[in-house]
Amino acid sequence: MLSTVAPGVGLSIDYYKPTFVPFAELTGGVPDATATPGNTTQNTLKGRVAIAAGQSSVVVTNDKVTAGSLVFAQLQTSDPNLKQIEAVVPAEGNFTIQGNAVAARDVNVCWYLKE
Repeated sequence: MLSTVAPGVGLSIDYYKPTFVPFAELTGGVPDATATPGNTTQNTLKGRVAIAAGQSSVVVTNDKVTAGSLVFAQLQTSDPNLKQIEAVVPAEGNFTIQGNAVAARDVNVCWYLKE
């Protein structure tokens, strides 16, 4: 059945001016522990850490991580020895980022937890 709406009667549309919020503020920012290389706690969905010189891995304690979590990591600085991330191993309450070799200097790594 076809209905006709009389002129001046019908749908009302309200327009609200959009506001801009920088992505980092929207998501709570990105914690950065690169100034203090080594094991750290970051209870967020993403962050930056550093594998200390003389080490090949870093443990990040995170209350959002389970043994079945998907955690991705990417090197952000270069090193003559540690050239790639070999594995990111989640466990209950933490994950370990493992490099392919012992780092000659502090190596920054960014990570992301997929919920």
